[in-house]
Amino acid sequence: TYPMDIYNTRLDRGNLGGTRKHRFLLTGQYQLPFGNGRRFGNHLPWAANLLLGGWNLSTITLLQSGPLLTPTISANLDHSNTNMSARGVRSRPNRIASGYPVHQTADQYFDISAFTATPTGCGCFGNSGVGILEGPGTIAVAAGLGKTFAITERLRLRLEGTITNLPNHPNFAAPAVVVSTPSSFGKLTSVQGQENSGNRTGQVAARFDF
Repeated sequence: TYPMDIYNTRLDRGNLGGTRKHRFLLTGQYQLPFGNGRRFGNHLPWAANLLLGGWNLSTITLLQSGPLLTPTISANLDHSNTNMSARGVRSRPNRIASGYPVHQTADQYFDISAFTATPTGCGCFGNSGVGILEGPGTIAVAAGLGKTFAITERLRLRLEGTITNLPNHPNFAAPAVVVSTPSSFGKLTSVQGQENSGNRTGQVAARFDF
């Protein structure tokens, strides 16, 4: 969007909306040490090795902080007299406190009392900065267990089971941050769905390679 004040673009400097300050991503695969050719059970009987040996454990683990958000306010509460809505600029409120309650809950993740409209007729912009609020983070641990069976020299069967969001951790989506809509401001009402962060799911797959 366009700058809020074309004569003072410093007002729009801040954290880029939607970005994450911290992100940890681990992808890995581990050969379970059981079965022929591995550390334990190298001389297992054929049937036991077929059942217990040769399994591989894999994971994709994502830990990240929440997206950065910018509080806004309805255009009819803008008192800068610069026709911000027609210019494609989102109005921002005044910030009088941190924006976070002492104890965050799903119903009050952000503190709406920390924001207020600019005074009527002030001819000024809201002082609330860009990207000053941080939404809920993400904890997503996906795991898989698989094994390849050699049926013949060229024919192989791959069995694999995978689970997304193994701990079934509730990863909430970013709440609304429109101060002039208190019914939804700062309330966690939906969950994330990307990057394996949704509800725990599992699947089993079989694949022939020939």
